[in-house]
Amino acid sequence: MSLWSLVSHMPPEPFSGLFGEFPRDLRSLLGDWLENQPWEFITGADSFCTGAAGALLSAMVEKLRGLAGGNGQQCQALQHISNLENTYRRDPLRLVAIVKGILEGERAALLKRDRHLPLSFHRRQEELKFGLDLQRLQHRVGEIQALQERWKQMGDGTRACRQPNLQDPQLKTDGKLQGNDLPALILEAVKELEGAKLQVLNRLHIWKRQQQLAGNGAVFEENLAPLQKRCENLVDIYFQLQQQVVAVGGELGSDLLSR
Repeated sequence: MSLWSLVSHMPPEPFSGLFGEFPRDLRSLLGDWLENQPWEFITGADSFCTGAAGALLSAMVEKLRGLAGGNGQQCQALQHISNLENTYRRDPLRLVAIVKGILEGERAALLKRDRHLPLSFHRRQEELKFGLDLQRLQHRVGEIQALQERWKQMGDGTRACRQPNLQDPQLKTDGKLQGNDLPALILEAVKELEGAKLQVLNRLHIWKRQQQLAGNGAVFEENLAPLQKRCENLVDIYFQLQQQVVAVGGELGSDLLSR
């Protein structure tokens, strides 16, 4: 059960002031689609988050274009498309912040009324977070590969001479990493990979617990394919990182290499 299927039948009073820049009729047009995107997990302003926000804006526009063919919705959808592109194309992170506020307000109103959220909501949020974390890892791998290629192109020399300019748009990374080097970027990727691994292990623990409860008659989803896909994706990223660590092992030093 989606949040919108519950919220849309509530009186308008709990949502007063919630739909300022983002009209309620636009929220209604997007329906379940809006809450099935990882808005709340885009938490920074780095190149990855900006790109993810831009992708969500493009996906929203495409969703509305699909609705524009429906009877009675064409003019409404086209107007919203124009407004979205004119308002947020240069600052998609602003759209993310606005949608976050709307979804948080809807959840708060539902919690106040029902004291809980549907179990399906929590499962979907967990899936959205892992999906975005995986995209972030893939983005990080791309950054490392680009930086590594740059080091190779600069040839031999002292490390100070080989230090790349991280202000280069092609190599620019998170603010917290600017001014550091390839080893720091690799360590950050390893840290993020560990976080994603813990999510998979936690989901596996939940699956095992549900399997135990099934003996008492609880509903149990036996399909392990989604978990297997998660593991395969992480293993793929793991091997890419391993190859990159081997390639620049001399630059890392023994201490960092062991980490």
